[in-house]
Amino acid sequence: MAGSLNLSGTLNVGSLQVGGTTVIDSNRVLQNISSVAQSLVPSADNSYDLGSSSYRWRSIYAVGVYGALVSLD
Repeated sequence: MAGSLNLSGTLNVGSLQVGGTTVIDSNRVLQNISSVAQSLVPSADNSYDLGSSSYRWRSIYAVGVYGALVSLD
């Protein structure tokens, strides 16, 4: 297939694949992403978490961290 595909309305698919690799699975889980080439910004202020008490990020590499910091484990 070549060219453009323009859709309007609702498209229901089981998963999204790019180049044969699943990027979003049927449970809306983002996977197989090795890097992000833009800012990752939530759609609402003070509404979303990064990780959970069960699924934590192992390491964070940052130049600066800003905000209210309650505790570090």
